[in-house]
Formats: sequence, structure tokens, C-alpha cells
Amino acid sequence: MSHVVITRRSTPRVMVGNIAVGGEAPVVVQSMTNTDTADIQATTQQVYELAEAGSELVRITVNTSEAAAAVPHIRARLNALGCRVPLVGDFHYNGHRLLTEFPGCAQALAKYRINPGNVGKNRKGEDQFAMMINVAKQYGKPVRIGVIDGDPAPAAPPLQAAALYRHVFGQAGVGTEHAAAVVCELVCAPAAGFSGLARGAQLWAAPVLREHDGRVFSDTATVACALDWLSSQRVNLVNLSLGSAPDAVLARVVAAAQRSGVRLVAAAGNAGPNRPLPYPAALPGVIAVAAVDAAAQPYAQGNRGAQVLLTAPGVDLWLPIGGGRYFTGTSFAAPWVTAWLAQRLSRGQPADEAALCAAARDLPPPGRDPASGCGLLRWGP
Repeated sequence: MSHVVITRRSTPRVMVGNIAVGGEAPVVVQSMTNTDTADIQATTQQVYELAEAGSELVRITVNTSEAAAAVPHIRARLNALGCRVPLVGDFHYNGHRLLTEFPGCAQALAKYRINPGNVGKNRKGEDQFAMMINVAKQYGKPVRIGVIDGDPAPAAPPLQAAALYRHVFGQAGVGTEHAAAVVCELVCAPAAGFSGLARGAQLWAAPVLREHDGRVFSDTATVACALDWLSSQRVNLVNLSLGSAPDAVLARVVAAAQRSGVRLVAAAGNAGPNRPLPYPAALPGVIAVAAVDAAAQPYAQGNRGAQVLLTAPGVDLWLPIGGGRYFTGTSFAAPWVTAWLAQRLSRGQPADEAALCAAARDLPPPGRDPASGCGLLRWGP
């Protein structure tokens, strides 16, 4: 008797409502209704029966204004029945319009199923797709954060993220503690001993470091591949904890990522106060972050420059890596800003340079300066 061996494809782990899908999560049963979603009573009854039969996700068609208007009522009736099964909205050619015109529908659904072929073509399709993504952000659907650093996998403590995905562009196992510390700042589970600042975000790690003869390094081509991959995954934010001398190719790569809608947050560097900012922190549009200590004094070894936008804690920061130790450097200040931006994006709030500066506390001397930019980031909504 022959046996067919099925190898499970590696996918990111995401949360649909309270149900984990992908990664190492168990296979989930999803069903779809065949009722007219505008018929609230019939659709509620069928969703309830499917959930009782064991369906863990239920997909409903949202193809008309009447259907979209019915969705929040269906969700409310299911809740009243004690049925918490997540609802997946199946959209076709008009999803961008229905989600924006019926906010109750957008909020009641746990997931939006989008068929790229049914969104539209060329620029029109891109604009309509962007509208749907913006609605997802507005109602707290997970924000995607990319991390370009070393390889966090071997040293990462317990994490709490809506999705975890890793693609090694450099060398596996290099720069582990540094990368794990950055990732922990973003999505560490409270049980690890540090509550990540952007728990619930989707995290996409792109290790770019290599080691040769005791030297750890990366190169422009590797960073370019990582940025291109993160852009293709529709990552919203990229946290970079590396720097280089001015590089025209890297500048073009960063500009391309920015044109695709990616916001870049970069460490300002640790080469000393008399050194200019490295690339990519020095590039236009990149959010360059300096570090301060517990007394809000600038990190003594931090780079200085007009490109510094603001500063965040980054001196003697305790993190549960390798049993727990203190980390210092601008690399550990940048994740505070990345996490703050992620929270703003998830709420549909402004997340540009003006919003960052408005949320900063000015540090001496008065006004924007090369050491602290607009000032110290104040954590809050």
C-alpha cells in the first residue's frame, strides 16, 4: 500500500478574530454561507448552525449595500446567541466602496477576503486595493512591521504577534542577541519579562548580517533584497538597526521602498557626537532616532545631525535576552518610535513627521537640535 506524504507549506501565523491561522497553528475549518447576506435572520441562523457543526471561521458574501448594512446586525445577533465565530467578508468588485460607506460592516468583520483579480486593474485597481487596506488599518487590523537586522530566531524570547515570518537574506544565526532584543522591544509577550510595545502587530524579520573572520557585516545588495521583499509583503513599517557610509545605490533602494508606501525608521548611529548620521538614517524621509538615558540626557556615543527627528530610551535598557541583560545604543531607541507609529496606523491616526514632533517633549536646548531632534517621544495615543 502506497502512502502520500504531504509536507505543510511554511506560512506566517495570523489571527482572525480569536482564531490562529498558519504557522504551527492547527488546521482550521472554514465554511461559507449560501444565503443572501441581506437576509439577516437566514444568514444568522446558518452561521450559527455552521459554528455548532464545528466550523471555526464562517465566510459570508458582501456584494451589495444591503448585504454590507446587514453585517453588523448579523454579528450582534450571533453575539446574543453566545456564538463568537469570526466572520470573514468575501468581497468582489465593490469592496472598497462598501467598506468605506458602511463602517459598521468593516468593524464587525474579523477578516476581509480580497480576490486581487476582482479589485480592478492597473492604477484604478491599486487605488481601490489601497482603500481596503486603509480601512483595515482604521479598525485595528494588524499592522505589518519589518525588521532588518541580524537573525533573532535562535535567541528570541516568547513573543506576542499576530504573525511571525522570517526570510534570511544574510546568514542564519548571526547577530542573534541584537536582533532578538529589537524584536522583543516590539512584540515580546509580557510573560517574557518585558511587554512588547507593538504586541499584536505582524512581524516580518529579514536578517541581513553575515560573519567572516570574526567580522559581522552586510552589504547594499543584501539590504536591497530585504527591502524589496518587505515591500512586496506590503509591510507598513521597517525598523533598521544598521548604517553605512553614503551609498547612491542604497539611497535609490530606500526611495523605491518609500514610493511603495513603506515608512522607514532607522537608528541614528553610535559612532560618537562628532560623526554625521549614517545611511539610511541620513536619507530624506527616513525617521532617524537618537537615544537618551533615564535622565533624558543624550547618549554620549550617539551620532549627531540635522536629520535626527527625535529621541527615545536607549541607554541601559533591560531586556529578557540570554537570561536578561542591559542593552545600550540607538538601535534600541528606534523600536520605540516604530511601535508608536504602528499603534497610530492601527487606529487610522496621523503617523507622519509632524505627528511625531507633536508627540515629543522638547529637550535642552530649546527647539530642534542635532542631538535630540524635536525631542523625547512621549508614549501615548
